Amino acid sequence: MGGFFDNFIANMYGPHFLVFYLFWIIAISVLTWFAVKKLSQVYFQPVLLSGNVNPYEVATLRGIDSLLSVIVFRLLHLGFLMPVSDQPQELVKNFNKSEQHKQALSELERKLLKHFRTPSAMTTAREHVQPAFFHNLRLLQNDSLMVSAGNMYLIRFFAWFGFAAILGIGFYKLVAALTTGHDNVIFLCIMMLVSGIIYYKMVLSRKGGFLHQQRALLTNKGISLIKHLMRTLGVLRKDKQALEKVVQHKDENTLLLMFALFGLAAIDIAQVREYSPLFPKEMLFPYAIGTLSAANARAVSTGGCGGGVGCSGGGSGCGSGCGGGCGGCG
Repeated sequence: MGGFFDNFIANMYGPHFLVFYLFWIIAISVLTWFAVKKLSQVYFQPVLLSGNVNPYEVATLRGIDSLLSVIVFRLLHLGFLMPVSDQPQELVKNFNKSEQHKQALSELERKLLKHFRTPSAMTTAREHVQPAFFHNLRLLQNDSLMVSAGNMYLIRFFAWFGFAAILGIGFYKLVAALTTGHDNVIFLCIMMLVSGIIYYKMVLSRKGGFLHQQRALLTNKGISLIKHLMRTLGVLRKDKQALEKVVQHKDENTLLLMFALFGLAAIDIAQVREYSPLFPKEMLFPYAIGTLSAANARAVSTGGCGGGVGCSGGGSGCGSGCGGGCGGCG
């Protein structure tokens, strides 16, 4: 054991080591941040909005419940679904809607209609959306809007490596000090505890840690696209007349993008406001590139799974009827 603890770190004078340890913590944190940032960088041309921005793919960035919410919102808007009068949190199929109108729906949307033949809460249909969710994740990764599964593994590795490096050298010095009869280690223990807690909460924690925030999954290209969309569509949030025209003219693509990005509260129109009890709370408010669902983080880190059932090809995440122009979007 003597040889193991016979080096400059083990032999370093206590106060000197505390200063060294502080610089070590800062250096490891900075290096980890640079490594993570580098892994999420891609080269891209400035984002330009086109007519084929898919609301379902944008909704996928928020998680599976967001994707389900946007699909359900479309079915409500088209009149295929309606709230249950005596159960405001449940949905049911509108049987008065003509069967021929279903031609405008994708296979996935028709599956959801079948699910809601009996009154049910929206979240009970989550399993029907999973294949489309994973399909969209792969599309977003292929378009370099989200970090690839391989890079996500590396990001997690560097994040946990930084945590281990910070605590590891502190623990090594603690054992070396106790082995050589030095028991004045209270400040070292405090530094280890405080730095470990701060690093964990800021980087690793499921409640607000960087690894579980949207920025950990989006590339710089993805973040740029979201900000571009929010700036462009943000005009409609402040112009109620323009928003009403979007609804009246059935500019479905713009309406769904508004819902996916800004939540139901942004579409402040009476016929839409009554839908609020149907949706999860996070879909009532704007998307802030903040904390995302655990399902989304897990799906990205595993590269997604499941087939593309109910998803059409050509980069159109989920079916027909949603690839129209982005009228009013610029």
